[in-house]
Amino acid sequence: MKNTIKLLRFHFSIFLLPVSLFSFFYIHPEINYQLFLVIAIWHLLVFPSSNGYNSYHDKDDGPIGGLASPPKPTKSLIQVSNIMDGTAILLSFLINMYFAFFVTLYITASRLYSNRDVRLKKLPITGFLVVFVFQGAWIFCANIVGLSSVSLFANPSVLFSAIASSFFIATVYPLTQIYQHEADSKDGVKTLSMFLGIKGTFIFSAIMFSIANLFIYLSFHKK
Repeated sequence: MKNTIKLLRFHFSIFLLPVSLFSFFYIHPEINYQLFLVIAIWHLLVFPSSNGYNSYHDKDDGPIGGLASPPKPTKSLIQVSNIMDGTAILLSFLINMYFAFFVTLYITASRLYSNRDVRLKKLPITGFLVVFVFQGAWIFCANIVGLSSVSLFANPSVLFSAIASSFFIATVYPLTQIYQHEADSKDGVKTLSMFLGIKGTFIFSAIMFSIANLFIYLSFHKK
């Protein structure tokens, strides 16, 4: 169980917290159980479960995000991951059915990304797009439908900020793949970073960062 908890990498899920915090800037959420429930669903259930599910299918020998020497996954890891995902979906209905839809689709996309029978992560462009959409704008929009109203989407600033969130994810994501080139190659996975090369990865990330900042400018320029 200790190794299972390690592979859930709870601390690593904190890196996605800025997307939620950014959405809260527009939502102005009340400090109530729904706010804490949304944060808990993402950061204590969905993201750690996704980490565990990915580790179970990857069976990494080398460093992964948040762990220099990951332990070998066991059957308990996938069982815990399934329980966490199921709990997340059930709890999301306490927010509303729309938020539950966003959570369910996120979990589905995450599993298609990692699962050995589908393995979207082995496709450099498709794998990148899954992360680009779901770890950025998808979470941003999910929080809006969960804690506010779809009427917020009528505000161009909100849409620009949601898009910016995805481009910030696109900035960091390929950089995290650089140190895994050898392991991914052995596993038959061709990541975007492998496709671009190390120099190309840094150039690509710089472009994504520039685009993200352009959308941030548009967000506050229009506000």
